[in-house]
Amino acid sequence: MSGRLPEDFRQRTKHLAVETIRLFVKFPNTREEVRVVAKQLLRSGTSVAVHVREASRARLFDFYFLLSTFCLLFFNRFDFYFLLSAFCFLLFYAASPQSVVRGQ
Repeated sequence: MSGRLPEDFRQRTKHLAVETIRLFVKFPNTREEVRVVAKQLLRSGTSVAVHVREASRARLFDFYFLLSTFCLLFFNRFDFYFLLSAFCFLLFYAASPQSVVRGQ
């Protein structure tokens, strides 16, 4: 299905959502702080793909522009939570690597 956005871009955002879900599953559940950041990372990463899909199907340019702006907003949030999750991981688990639960 063709839309306003290139197919390659839409596929990459779907891939981002899938990889975000895979990363979320691998996060350790031992600390509440890490769980909160991981949930925010999951929400923002999947929201990017949802808004890209909606923007590509928008019939009016104004709606397309609005949804494209939301895509940028949620990608910026994803970027922030990705960096924050890396910081949390290093802060809480670098001192005790045996407490990290690794995903298979």
